[in-house]
Amino acid sequence: GQTPDTIPMTDITVYNISDSMTIPMKDDESGKAHFCMVSVSLSLNNKHKDFETYGAGDLGPQEGLIKNEIINVFGSYTMADAKANQEQIKTAILEKIQALYGSDFIFGVAFSDIVYQ
Repeated sequence: GQTPDTIPMTDITVYNISDSMTIPMKDDESGKAHFCMVSVSLSLNNKHKDFETYGAGDLGPQEGLIKNEIINVFGSYTMADAKANQEQIKTAILEKIQALYGSDFIFGVAFSDIVYQ
């Protein structure tokens, strides 16, 4: 398959998870509950054989399952660890989503408006 670096922009469809997500972080023993608020976008290869199979860019029907994977990954990190390891979190989320679909037509995860509190 193609690596994300070799996929031309014309072959990329972006799917934005509809709502910003508020995710409880792993307890860091501080006695305070911490949360991450994040908007997540997924990059899809629209020339991949599975693109049409899974909604041709509309992942809405599976969005609940995708959000669940995002919550599970973020929630396994403390706030400090999450801040320090954003690329690692993106990779872990991508691996979980690819496993969910049994496919690598989703090849990228991006965060925007990320806030920790």
